[in-house]
Amino acid sequence: LIASGVTFNGYGSSMIINSGNINIQNSVLQGADIYIYGTGSISNNTIDGAALKITTGSPSITGNTFINENSPIQFFRDLPKPTITGNTFPASADIRLIYESGYPQVSSSMTLPSYQGLPYQLWDDLVITNNSTLTIQSGIVFNAGSDYISISSGSSLIASGVTFNGYGSSMIINSGNINIQ
Repeated sequence: LIASGVTFNGYGSSMIINSGNINIQNSVLQGADIYIYGTGSISNNTIDGAALKITTGSPSITGNTFINENSPIQFFRDLPKPTITGNTFPASADIRLIYESGYPQVSSSMTLPSYQGLPYQLWDDLVITNNSTLTIQSGIVFNAGSDYISISSGSSLIASGVTFNGYGSSMIINSGNINIQ
């Protein structure tokens, strides 16, 4: 999909980019969440009341202005690795981590990076499996709500200089390793 100078209106609907390359620039996206399964660029847009829901791939999200959405960036399935720089977000914005049934979010070792200082909001349970290690980068605020982090046998969670806010959540360690400093 290539779009420049286009207005997408879709209150209550979604746009799904199943694979391939997406290039949306200098456009307005209103109310239509975009599910991204590929790569490409979303740059210099106004994104109003909509979220970019990144499932796989590594899109570049740069120079956008997000308004009227508290969780403008949402990660599904295994954590994707987008580039997120130079965007403007609402003061209350966060990056939402969403678990989909049957898809553990961390099934290979990775570092959860800081994206423009936005806190992470765990929306569903975070499961670390497959002898993987999740390292959470220093300085990140990690809000777990009432959900839990599960660390399976042989897997690890490493966090140093991270703020965890729980609000009734749990950390379940099933013979896994945890190193929080």
